[in-house]
Amino acid sequence: MANRDIIAGKAKQVEGALRDAKGDFTNDPSDDMAGKAKKAEGKLQEGVGRLDNATRKLGRDLKDAVD
Repeated sequence: MANRDIIAGKAKQVEGALRDAKGDFTNDPSDDMAGKAKKAEGKLQEGVGRLDNATRKLGRDLKDAVD
C-alpha cells in the first residue's frame, strides 16, 4: 500500500530529474544542482514512506501474534 510520502517522494524525484536534465541541457549549474537536491529530497521522502509502511505492518503482525 503506497502512502502519501512514497507518492510525493516519487513526484519530487521526477521533478528533480527534469530540472537536472534542464541544467545539463542549458549548461546551468544552479539548475543541475537544484535538480540533484530535489531528487535526493524525493528519495528521502520515499524512504520515510516505506519505513512508515514497514512499521505499520510490523505492528499489525505483532498484534496478530499476540492475539
